[in-house]
Amino acid sequence: FKKKKKKKNCLKAPFLMPSSSKNKDKSKKEKDKKKEKDKSKKEEVKQYPNESLEFWKTVVSGGDINFVYENVEADLVFLNCLVKNLSHMPLLQHLVLDNNELDEEAVHNISKGINKAIFDNINTLTIKNNMIGVKGAKSLSKVLPKLAPLENLTLSGKIEDKGVGSIIKIISQLPYLQHLDLSDNDITCEGIKGLGDQFKFINQLTYLNLSKNPLGVE
Repeated sequence: FKKKKKKKNCLKAPFLMPSSSKNKDKSKKEKDKKKEKDKSKKEEVKQYPNESLEFWKTVVSGGDINFVYENVEADLVFLNCLVKNLSHMPLLQHLVLDNNELDEEAVHNISKGINKAIFDNINTLTIKNNMIGVKGAKSLSKVLPKLAPLENLTLSGKIEDKGVGSIIKIISQLPYLQHLDLSDNDITCEGIKGLGDQFKFINQLTYLNLSKNPLGVE
């Protein structure tokens, strides 16, 4: 007896294949949708960081008078949040932004935030060990007169002769200034010449730091 050959079901494969393909397409679409959703969420977080916003609500509602943000790599999202919210911190007395790898552009943006705010109680501004540069120094020089109550000012970050020249010109508009630190700024003797003329306007100055500058170079 000859064994009967089993007939291949030719319909089986064609019917299963489209179904499997449809499932794969559906699964792929769902994954793509999920990726897009996650991407949009991330973008929202970048624009409106929830943690930062909660932080600022706490600062403002608590009437915090000190803000210290230092020893971390500059986070542009957080810095933008700082700039936007400085105007909501009228009780602020101490603003410390040391060691944050701030560049000229970041300092320029911070200056914009200071310009929009009113600080009747500000006592200290310190931007130390950052790359303030000439542009950053010039931006700060335009808004520092708004900080008339300032007693302590520290600017350290390669502001050079042109930058320090801009700062020196407005020193007379800070009548309560007692502590001035311009160390480590690549300032030469040429850049510091104008400072002597300003001493008569800041006769309450008790501390002046010009260390780590090549003052012997004309």
